[in-house]
Amino acid sequence: MLSIKNIKLSTRTALLFSCGLLMIISLSILLTWHFFLREVNTLELKTTEETNRQAQQIIRLKLDSMAKRSGDWAFRNDAYQLLKHAIPDYHTQSLSADSLKKNDLDLIVFLSHQGQFVDGAQLNTEGHQATKLSPSLLTELLSEKALGLPLRQLLQADRPAQQSISGIIYLDGDPMLVTITPVTRNDQTDSPVAGWMIWAKNTKSLFPHRYKSLFLNDTRLIDIVPGTVPQAVYNALFRQKQTFAHELADDQLTVFSILQDINQQPAAILKTTAPREYYQSSKNALVMMILYCLLGGLIITLLFFRALRKSLVTRLHLLESDLQQLARNDFSQPLRQDDKQDEISMVSQVVNSLLTTRQETTSALAEIENKFYAVYENASQPMLITHDRHVLSANQAAASLLGYDCVSELMGYPLDQLLRDATAPDTVSDAFYQRIAAHEYYFEWDITCHQGWQIPCELEITPIDHDGMQALLLCLHDISERRQHENKIRRLVLNDSLTGLYNRYALSQQMLPVLKQLAEGYDQRFALLYINLDRFRALNDTFGHDTGDGIIKTVALRLQLLCESAGPVTLARIAGDEFVIFIPQIATAYQPVRLCYQIQRLLLQPLVIDGVSLEIYTTISVVIGGNEYKTVEDVLRCADFAMSKAKKLNKRIQVFSQRMYQEALETLAIQRDLPSAIRNGAIKPVFQPIVDCSNGEVIGFEALARWQHERQGPISPSRFIPMAEESNLIVELGEQVLQQACQFMQQVNAMRAARQLPPLSVHVNFAAHHFSSMTLPDNLRATLAQSGLAPDQLVIEITESMLIERPAESIKRMKQIKELGVKLALDDFGTGYSALNTLCQYPLDIVKLDRSFVLRLMDGQQGEALVRAIINMAKDLNLIMVAEGVETEAQMQKIKELGVNEIQGFYYHRPMAAADVMALFE
Repeated sequence: MLSIKNIKLSTRTALLFSCGLLMIISLSILLTWHFFLREVNTLELKTTEETNRQAQQIIRLKLDSMAKRSGDWAFRNDAYQLLKHAIPDYHTQSLSADSLKKNDLDLIVFLSHQGQFVDGAQLNTEGHQATKLSPSLLTELLSEKALGLPLRQLLQADRPAQQSISGIIYLDGDPMLVTITPVTRNDQTDSPVAGWMIWAKNTKSLFPHRYKSLFLNDTRLIDIVPGTVPQAVYNALFRQKQTFAHELADDQLTVFSILQDINQQPAAILKTTAPREYYQSSKNALVMMILYCLLGGLIITLLFFRALRKSLVTRLHLLESDLQQLARNDFSQPLRQDDKQDEISMVSQVVNSLLTTRQETTSALAEIENKFYAVYENASQPMLITHDRHVLSANQAAASLLGYDCVSELMGYPLDQLLRDATAPDTVSDAFYQRIAAHEYYFEWDITCHQGWQIPCELEITPIDHDGMQALLLCLHDISERRQHENKIRRLVLNDSLTGLYNRYALSQQMLPVLKQLAEGYDQRFALLYINLDRFRALNDTFGHDTGDGIIKTVALRLQLLCESAGPVTLARIAGDEFVIFIPQIATAYQPVRLCYQIQRLLLQPLVIDGVSLEIYTTISVVIGGNEYKTVEDVLRCADFAMSKAKKLNKRIQVFSQRMYQEALETLAIQRDLPSAIRNGAIKPVFQPIVDCSNGEVIGFEALARWQHERQGPISPSRFIPMAEESNLIVELGEQVLQQACQFMQQVNAMRAARQLPPLSVHVNFAAHHFSSMTLPDNLRATLAQSGLAPDQLVIEITESMLIERPAESIKRMKQIKELGVKLALDDFGTGYSALNTLCQYPLDIVKLDRSFVLRLMDGQQGEALVRAIINMAKDLNLIMVAEGVETEAQMQKIKELGVNEIQGFYYHRPMAAADVMALFE
C-alpha cells in the first residue's frame, strides 16, 4: 500500500504546497460567495423597505392634505347653514361630481350635531356622476368598525374639539382615507359646532396607479383576509408586531407592512415587490467566477507541483550552502552561478548584484534624500513634518501661509498650538489625534496662524519614517476661497434674499432644538412674536414694488438693531410683509410683550423711501409656550390664529393662550357689565397704607380700583382697566375712584382731627386719557370742594409713559394741577425710557421707586449702588421718595439705610377695604 512516507521529499513537498494552494483558492471563493451575496441581499431589502416606508408617508401626507382642505370647506357659512337650516339646493350646488373630483374625493357626508345624517354624495364606479349616498353604505360608515367610535366620542363631548380627525377605515370592501371635520361659522371665533363633515377617498385609486412613478418598486394595497399573505408574514406582522415582514424568493423580494385605521386597528396591508435583479446577476457572475477560478487554480496547482518536484529541493540545498558561506565571508564572496535560467538562478544573480552595488546603493540613497529635501523645501505646497506633537521641519511655503518670516521659527513649535481652538484647545487637539489613530488621513481643519486668526485648510497626512522616527508629513491646502463659496451657498439656503434675515426654513431649524429640549423635560418657556405690517399691500400698490422692497429692508434693519440688544433671539422673514422673532427662553411673560411695544414704537418712526415719508403700523401676535407645543407648525399656527383675532379686534398686540375662547366669552361679559358697574359704583377703591418706617405709623394711602363681579367674582384691574380705556370709559372710572377716595379720606382725616392727629394723604392713579382730559382741572376743583378734602392731601400718580408721549402738553397740565394745590407723584419710576430726564424736566413732588429696584437691592453691590444713586438724585431735587413693593424685613432695612422712610408694600399692609382702614385707627 502506498504511503506518504514512501514518497520522495521533493514530491511530498510539492504535494503539500499544491494542496495548500488549492485549499486557499477554494476557501477564498466560498467566503466571497457568502459575504457578497449576503450584502447584495441586505441592500435590496433596505431599498424595498424604504419604498414601503415612502408609500406610508405619502398616505400620511394625503391625510394631512385632506384634513386641511376639509377644514376650509367646513369653515364656510353655507355648510353651517346646511346643518342648521337644511338648505334645499345645497346638494345640487355643492355636492356635484365636479366638486368631489376637484377635492379628490369619492364620498362626502354631512352629519348634524346629534350625529344624524343631513346630506351626502358619492361618485359612481366610473367616477363621472355624483349619486345619493346609499343607506347600506351610510350604515357601514357609521358602524363601530368604521367611524362609530370617534363620532360617539365627539357627540358625548361637552365642547367638541374644533380640529379635523383623520385616518383610514375599511368601507365597502376597500380601505378608505377619511377625515371628520367640525362645521362652524367663519365669522364668529366662538361659533359652536353645528355638525360634522366626513370626507373619504378610496386608497386603491392611489396605489399603484397614481403614485407608480414615485416608487422604485411595485407598491399596492391588499386586503386583510386569510390567504392574501403567507402565514410567516402574517405571524410576523400580527403576532410578533413587527414593523415590516419580508418574503424572499430567488426572483423577487416582497416587503409587507400594516396600515392602521382610525380606531388603531389593522385596515390593510401595504405590499412592495421588487425583482431581485442585482441578486440574480451577482449570483450568475459569482458562479462563472468560481468555475474560472477553480479551473485556473487546478492548472496552476498541477504546473506548480510538476516544477517544484523536478528541481526545487536539490537546488535549494545548494543555495542554502552558498548563503551560509556568504554569511561567513561577511557578504564579500559572491554566490555560484549555473546556466539555468529560473527563480533560484535569479536569486543568486540578485544577491550577487546586491553585493556588487551595495556601496553604490548607499550613495544613491543619500543623493535621493538630498533631492527630496530640495523638493520639499522649495515646493509651493505648504508642508510640515511633525513628531511627538512638535514640528520637526517645515518648508518656506508653510511658513508663509502661517505668517512666519522664516522656517526656523516653526522648528520645535508645538503642533497643538497650530491645531488649537480658543474655546476648547485640549478637546480640539485630542480630536485631531483620534482621527490619526483611526487611520483618517484626509480631512479639513482650521489651522491657527502666527497672528492668531485661523485659516481653513484641507489636510493630506502621510505617516513617514524620518531619521528612524515615526513622523507625519502634513500637506496643507488653503481652502479659504472654497469655504467662502460654501458659506454663500448656505446663506442662499437659510436666508431671505431681500433682507438677509433667516427664512422660514432656517427659523424652523432654530426652533426645533428648543422644542426638542422642552419635550425632554427642560423647564423653560419660549416666546414667538409674529409681526405683520399693516396696509403694506396698499403701500406697495400705491408707490411701487421698489418702494415696497425699501420698506421691507428698512423694517428688517430696524428689527435687527432692536434684536441685537434683546439678547439671544432669532429674527426671520417668513412671508412678504411678515416677520417672526423667536425668543428661546424668557424670564417673564411680560418680556415679549414689552418687546412688542418697543417694536411698534421703533417702526412708527417715519421711513423715508425714495423721498416718500411713511409711517409703518404693525400688528403683533405673541405665543408664549413650553412643552405643550410639539412642532414648529403648531407654534406658527397658534401665532397666525392670534394674528387673525388681533385683526378682527383691531388690536395691535395679541397674546395667544389655550383658553382664548373661554376668555373671549368672559371678556364679552365684562365689557357688557363694565358701564353699569362704573355708573352704579360697583367698582370701589381699596386702600394700601404708606408707612413711615422710622416709627411704623401710617402717613397716607394709595387708592386702588377693585371690582367684585356678581357672577365671575373679583375681576383683576389688569382686565377691566384696559377695557375701560378701549371703550372710552376710563375717564368716568377715574372720576368715580377719585370721588370715592377723596370722600373716604376726608372721613378718615375728620376722625383723626377729633383725636388731634395729623391728616393723611391719598394717592389716586390717573390713566393717560384721564390725565389729558380737557375737563380734568374743573373736575378736580369740584371734587375737592364737594368732599371737603384739602388739596395738599390729594396726590395724583402718573407714569413716565404718559409724560414722554407729549412732553409740552404734559408740563402744561401738571402746572394746572399744581396751581390747585394738588401734589404730583411719578409712579413706577425706572420702568420707562427716560427716567432720569423725567425727574429734572417735570414739576413733581413725589417719586415712587418701582418694585424692580427694591428687588435689585438684594442682588449685590451694583444693584445697591444704582438705587443709592437714584435716591440721592431725588433728594438733591427735593423730591420725596416712596419705595413700592417692600415685602421683607431685609428689604425694609436696606431701604431705611439708604434714607428712604416712606414705604408701601406687603411687609406692612396689604390693600384693605374702607371698613378695615377705619378699624385700623380705632
